Amino acid sequence: MRTKLENAQRIISDIDHLIGEMLKLRRKVTKLVSEKNDGNQSFRPVRETEWFGMWAGRKDMEGISSREWLKKLRDKHWNKQ
Repeated sequence: MRTKLENAQRIISDIDHLIGEMLKLRRKVTKLVSEKNDGNQSFRPVRETEWFGMWAGRKDMEGISSREWLKKLRDKHWNKQ
């Protein structure tokens, strides 16, 4: 039977592996997008697009960019502390 430490180490190892796989996929996507756009157009990072895509229907995001919304969220959080 594994100890808690062994379980924690296994989980960390699995997370490291998954992060590595995500980075490989992100590099592939970046390469494909830059080839398609001939390097002339900028694009939002995959992580940002996925994150804000989940919340795009929120009322407090209407009429503002995701960056503006995130700044407001950060400011609100820091003012509470």
